[in-house]
Amino acid sequence: MGAGRPTERTEEVSRKIEEAAALGASTDEIAYYSNIHRSTLYRWMEEDSELKDRIRELQERPILLARQTVVKKIPESYQNAMDYLK
Repeated sequence: MGAGRPTERTEEVSRKIEEAAALGASTDEIAYYSNIHRSTLYRWMEEDSELKDRIRELQERPILLARQTVVKKIPESYQNAMDYLK
């Protein structure tokens, strides 16, 4: 089986990578959503530390938003506070 043509990192592909990462998608899910092979994404991340860091930062965003929501609700309920401490 011959090697395929390398995927170009277009603006659209970059946008899709960021969109999926911001939803907390795994690296494999990001590749699927961006319509690129996962090995291509892993190679790009290996070659470009800024891309790798950006993906990791965006992947944490949903977790931080969820935490922020929970913390804001703590004053409203004893149970919210106890759940957060768990």
